[in-house]
Amino acid sequence: MTHSLYAVIARAGRRLGGPGTCLSVLALSTSIYAEPPMYEVREVDRSEWGLAIPYDLNNRGWIAGCYDSGVNFGDARHAAVWIDGERIDLTPEDYIVSASAYGINNDGTVTGQYHTDGTVYSGGFRWHNGVLETLPTFAPGHQMGRGISEDGVVLGQAMHEHFSTNATAWDSDLNDYDLGSLGFGSLAYDSNGWGRIVGSSGVDYSYNPAFIWQHGQMYELGTLPGKWIGRAYVINNHNEVAGFSGSSGLDSHGFYWTYGTGMIELPDLGHPFGAEAHDMNDHAVIVGDAWQPGSDVAAVVWHNFEIYTLNDRLINGEGWDLASAQVINDLGQIAGFGYSRNEPVMFLATPVDVPMAALIGPSPGIAGAFNELEVVEAEPGADVLLVYGFSMGETTLPECGDVTVDIAAPRGILARADEAGHVEFRGYIPPEGRGKTLLFQAVDLSTCYVSNLVVRELK
Repeated sequence: MTHSLYAVIARAGRRLGGPGTCLSVLALSTSIYAEPPMYEVREVDRSEWGLAIPYDLNNRGWIAGCYDSGVNFGDARHAAVWIDGERIDLTPEDYIVSASAYGINNDGTVTGQYHTDGTVYSGGFRWHNGVLETLPTFAPGHQMGRGISEDGVVLGQAMHEHFSTNATAWDSDLNDYDLGSLGFGSLAYDSNGWGRIVGSSGVDYSYNPAFIWQHGQMYELGTLPGKWIGRAYVINNHNEVAGFSGSSGLDSHGFYWTYGTGMIELPDLGHPFGAEAHDMNDHAVIVGDAWQPGSDVAAVVWHNFEIYTLNDRLINGEGWDLASAQVINDLGQIAGFGYSRNEPVMFLATPVDVPMAALIGPSPGIAGAFNELEVVEAEPGADVLLVYGFSMGETTLPECGDVTVDIAAPRGILARADEAGHVEFRGYIPPEGRGKTLLFQAVDLSTCYVSNLVVRELK
């Protein structure tokens, strides 16, 4: 059954900013640093049969993607998630021919697409804690999970009434919602914490612009001048959008969009084939790939709307050739694919100035008991603030200027690191917490470094 996200959902789209539309105006968002940081790169995985490709990266450093398994001559890809460098295969061998994992949220829930008989039939899936579920739809034949929000809403595409293939959302109970189109099919790629969704939709056979969906209505974002294709791949929590626009597979140009600026073309590396923006974090750092003079493709970072090749920002770049930066998280970590010593690999590049303080716990993660959390690699003798709460968000820390944590309305506990940079927090969680999800993050107040985000459902 197809549901509506609102009491009435308009089936036809209209250009954003048309009559009756009330919009806010936002300025360009920029990083406080003049240049991007330097990065340390490491290999995540490789496939002896081809490529291992990342499609999403959460703030815990978990990667969703696929790898070539070397069977079925082209229908060889297996969906996988990489957790702390360990590959977990999500593709059941008994009935799925090929699969890719396209989205992962900070809770570790994954979505993607599988094929059961080559390219004829495809289905969408949701995976969490080892359980794989098929995304329901009005008519079997084509479904795809392309992204997933922090509250578990899956975004993608599915067959609906009259066999139209439209952008679709599935809520946490897997009820499906037809988001409509601009006239001729659509695909949703991403959403943000404000419930806005972005993607691509056909107006007719010759015009396929980007869209934004909000308040039950799909609006056209358009294309860059002279182009007929637009794909909005990502929208962050500041309502900034990034993607690409072009007129063919060899004519792609990255773009950045806000309500106030409209669509702006991102700079390229000087090759006429241009560039493609794949992802953007909440700090408006955009990653992708671009053609270089000489017809080589390089992984790139757009930082303060200037373009940099990732290969030139590596502190350990000997033997590396990074071809495509696919995804970036809010810690600035970048995943993509390229070559290490001429061998194709999946990589993870971490900014060298990313806080190395790591938060461990809670242990044992049980309500009605004392639980312990540890912080390691803080500055010796530093005051360390542990913040916790029940939902994702963005909260500015007054002690650290513009530095934010990823928790809404957090509470805090203060302690001091010992001479080894170690802090231990111990606290009682009442029985009423059982079944609730708690979020934890630590802040070294001497450097304002923020640790990894820990998300735990209490038992």
